[in-house]
This record gives sequence, structure tokens and C-alpha cells, in this order.
Amino acid sequence: MNVVPFSDFANDRQIQAHQLGLPRVILEGGDDVRLFTEWFGHLNEELEFVEAKQVGPGGGCTGVGPAVRISREEDGIPAVGIVDRDAIHRTHRWATMFETDDAVFAREARTESIYTTTLWEVEAYLIRPELLSEWVSAQARRLPSATDVRNEAVSRTIEECEALLSATPFYGAAHALGTVRVPPAHFHSTPHSDLASACANHDASQDPDHQQIAAEIEALIASIRASAPASGPERLLFLLRYVDTKRLLARLGHRLELRENAHWGLQSLMSGRGLRPEELEIFLIDTAERFAA
Repeated sequence: MNVVPFSDFANDRQIQAHQLGLPRVILEGGDDVRLFTEWFGHLNEELEFVEAKQVGPGGGCTGVGPAVRISREEDGIPAVGIVDRDAIHRTHRWATMFETDDAVFAREARTESIYTTTLWEVEAYLIRPELLSEWVSAQARRLPSATDVRNEAVSRTIEECEALLSATPFYGAAHALGTVRVPPAHFHSTPHSDLASACANHDASQDPDHQQIAAEIEALIASIRASAPASGPERLLFLLRYVDTKRLLARLGHRLELRENAHWGLQSLMSGRGLRPEELEIFLIDTAERFAA
């Protein structure tokens, strides 16, 4: 038997990794690890879900790539990384960010070592149309929840996605220029019908550089509108690729009158029904098989 002495390891992390003996899936943050561990617990004997900053110098989307490299080259542990679609924001590759062809997106956004999610963020996989009415019932700030809010949960969520899609040129330009901070709760209580005009009237939108970037994004948003399914759950699932999930959750909390951090209730509903994101499961099973070969 080939036993590696402890003296050959540089740190405790390497010792623990070799004792566990599993390939790593490097994720952006602790919430991602929590979700993946609950969704894909049946793969815990084949893969280890690890937060980027536990392996590399930092967390978030920028920490995933270095952590994968360190795991492979320094720790000697096979690894892949998963980043949110919104990681493309950082490089301002708008055409890829708002690509409507999934095959083209996969070719341009993914590599052998880094998988980029189809939806905007990992949390977006929680927003399943078939769960929204029950979610409102369980997470309402005041119980019992209003009947109209429960019955219209899907349609209201689509309206919020539409509003955020219209606001995306503003948010994208603000992010690219870094001249104004627009946190997830920015405009969260502005009615969906007024959000686009509120963004247009914001001081930052008057800057010529902001206007140029916003116009570039708006042209791509037009293609998204043209490609989107006409209505219903299919439209919602399509729009979740292109709208900021954290902003959407903040707006839904206000619009649907939900408790704080209500999105974790969606995770509970998924677990209770044995539901998992199929896209991510396919990737993880393929990864496990590839490393086992």
C-alpha cells in the first residue's frame, strides 16, 4: 500500500483532503456549499463540496479559479469549480452574459475546469414555479397569507423579472463603471411598473459613459425579449438566466409580503419533494464519473 507520510504535506488542509480522498467541487461561498450539500447529498461519497476560500486565497467567483488550481497543483486533489452566470459581469462580456442560445453560452462561458451556471446565480435554481404558491403560504409575514398573493405568485414573480430585465441596462452599466453602489435592495419597493423609469431618472443614468454601456446592454435585452416563451412557468425559467437573483428575491420579499431570508423556505420545499436542479446534477454526475475513470 502506498502511504504518504504527514511530513510530505504542506498544511492541515492537504492532510484532511487526502484523508477524505474525494475530488473537490469548488463553490463561490458558504451558502452555495449549504445548497449543494442538501441538493446532492447522494453524491457525498463521490465528491466534496468546498468553499473557495477554504482552499485558495479568497472567496466569491474570483476565488474559484485559483482554488481549483491550488487543489490540483499544490494539494494533489482533482477539482472543478462552479461559478454563477453573473461572474461574467466582472469581465463585461455582455454578449456572452445575455446570450440566448444555451449551446453558444456553454462554449463561451465554460472551460474544462470551471462550469458556469445557466441561471444567474445558484439561488435562482430555488425559484421553481410549482413551489411558489406554497412558499408564499409558508413564508408570509402575516399569516394566513392573502389568497390573491398565493394564487398570483407565479404571475407576480414574472412581472418582477420583467421589471428587472428592463432595469438591467442601468444596473449593468453601474456595475461596469463602479461609480455608484446599487445594492440588491436598491429600488426594491418601487412598483414593478415604475422600476425602469426610476432607473432612467437616477443621477448615474445621465453620465455619457453609463448611457453608452446601457445602450449596448439594451440591444441584447431586446433579443432576450424576442426569444422568451410567451407566458407562464416557461417564461419565468427563461428569464431567471438574465435577471439578478438577489435583486429579484429582495423585490419578491416586498411584493409577496414574505419574511426575511424567505428563499431558504424554497430549499425546504425542494428537499421535502426530493427536487434537485437537473442541470447541476448532470454536471456533477459527469464530473464524478470522469474523476473515477
